Amino acid sequence: KYESSGVLFKRLVDSTLLLVSNMYDGQLVEDIIISGHSGGGRFMLNYLTSGSRIDDRVRKISFIDSNYGYETSSHAPLLAEWLKRDKRNKLLVLAYVDTTVVLNGKRIVSSKGGTGYRSRLMVSDLEDLGFKFKESADTTFKQFSEKRGQIAVSIKENPTGQIYHTVLVRRNGFVLSVLFENAKSFTRLGYWE
Repeated sequence: KYESSGVLFKRLVDSTLLLVSNMYDGQLVEDIIISGHSGGGRFMLNYLTSGSRIDDRVRKISFIDSNYGYETSSHAPLLAEWLKRDKRNKLLVLAYVDTTVVLNGKRIVSSKGGTGYRSRLMVSDLEDLGFKFKESADTTFKQFSEKRGQIAVSIKENPTGQIYHTVLVRRNGFVLSVLFENAKSFTRLGYWE
């Protein structure tokens, strides 16, 4: 709704950090994890684009079926620069192939609008910006693990058109995003089974 939403979101995050700092006798917050599900992805993407670069305090970014609004020109360069700036920075994406879902006779997302598509686009964009990925797949997931271990993208296959939107959270997607440290050792940790 607001053209300056990124600035408003940055103010909200900064105000929250100040509040937390005040609760702990002025101790500054050094590391931030930004994680969002569903519409929370729009908040995250607007926050990330609120400046010319992602805040140095951001250590992890995780999209849990929430990167619908990802756009190559706006987000790929910011993410790539942030990842290259510090090897401690981590990006995790959990999504599902939602382009196969039909509800009340209509597809719920366009062929290029769902998180499964946007996640693959993000991987492709980051490859174009110099990141190398190892792709693996089984009957449940397609995974893209970045060679240096900073990025993991896991996309739930969905040939039967099920809705997995909240299942990705219910099966501990948020907990996994907080614990995620290295794509080389990334496993689902009982995430789906």
